[in-house]
Amino acid sequence: MENDWTSRLGEAVFRYRSFTPIPLIILVLLFAHPTLGSIIRGYPFVIVGELIRFWSAGYIGGISRTNRVTGGRLIIAGPYNYLRNPLYLGNLFIATGETVASASLFPAMLTLVFVFFIVQYSLIIPVEEKKLSAEFPDYAEYRRKVPGFFPLFPGYGGKGVANLLGGLRSEWATLILRVAILVAILGLGFWRGDLSSLEFKTIF
Repeated sequence: MENDWTSRLGEAVFRYRSFTPIPLIILVLLFAHPTLGSIIRGYPFVIVGELIRFWSAGYIGGISRTNRVTGGRLIIAGPYNYLRNPLYLGNLFIATGETVASASLFPAMLTLVFVFFIVQYSLIIPVEEKKLSAEFPDYAEYRRKVPGFFPLFPGYGGKGVANLLGGLRSEWATLILRVAILVAILGLGFWRGDLSSLEFKTIF
C-alpha cells in the first residue's frame, strides 16, 4: 500500500516536474541581493549544469520533455556512460549556481534548494527506474554498474552518436528560462542597490 502511494506521488511529481521548482525560484528571487562577487561565483555552476544538460539532451532527445513516465529507449551512451541521471545532475548545478549568484539568504536558501531536489528526485527516480527495468532486461545490469549521480570512469562502454541539433531543440525552453532568471537577478541587483557600484562583494 505504501509503495503504491509513493509510486503515485512520484508519477505526479514527474508529470509536473517542470513546474514544481517555480515557487522555489520565486522565493530565491524574493530574497535576492546579488553582488558582482556572488554572480561571478555562481554562474560557472550554471554554465557547467547547462552544458551537462545539453550533452545529455543530445543523446536522450525530446523524450526528456514528456510528462509521463516512459522508457522509450534505453540510453547508455554519452553522459549516460558515466551516470544514470545526468539531466538531474545538470539541474543541481544550475540551481546551485543561480542560488549562489542571487545571494539569497545564503546559506539557508541553498540548503533549502538541496533539500527540495533531494526530495523531488527521491520520488521521481524510483518510478523511472521501475519503468525502465520493466521495459529493458539489460537495465538491471546497467543500474548495478553505473552510479546515479557520481560519475563512473572510464564508463559503462555504451556507444551512440549525439544529435546536437536535437539537443538544442530540446533545451531551448531551459535556455530561455536561464536567461530570464539572469535578467531577473541583474535587475534585482541594480534595483536594490547591491550591483549599483559593481563592487566585488562576496557571500562566502
